[in-house]
Amino acid sequence: MIKKIFNLKGFTLIELIIVFTVLAILSVGGIAAFVSYSQLQSLSNDRENIIAIVNLAKANTTSQFKPTSTAKCQGTLEGYSVVFTTSGSDANTYQLYVRCSGNNPGSSPPREIEMRDAPYKLSKGISFITSGATPYECIICIFSSFNWRNSG
Repeated sequence: MIKKIFNLKGFTLIELIIVFTVLAILSVGGIAAFVSYSQLQSLSNDRENIIAIVNLAKANTTSQFKPTSTAKCQGTLEGYSVVFTTSGSDANTYQLYVRCSGNNPGSSPPREIEMRDAPYKLSKGISFITSGATPYECIICIFSSFNWRNSG
């Protein structure tokens, strides 16, 4: 009697190709979803940081907080500002400044001293854009202090 050896169990080449194709399609979809989620989180993180810096400038101005370092603020506190740089070597950065009357008026921006040594940078792939034909070098949001006692 001749034994039949055709009853062996296993996978055919076509079945293996189909399984690997399905796995490849699912992997590509998962990677694309992860990249999209990562970009969304970077944008959300940058947005929250900008909101925090602007709110800090408003709060420091409202509370009349004057830095204790004489190098930061000489003279009378005028307020705080946030400078958004959209072009040049410092493109896509923002910085918190303190504005004081006694600081060097020839500095750039005038009467303003950086509150931090290095500006905040946006995440990779995220940038400031401006509406208009000419891009701005800086966009400045100024919060000026108001002395209630001298308003008469």
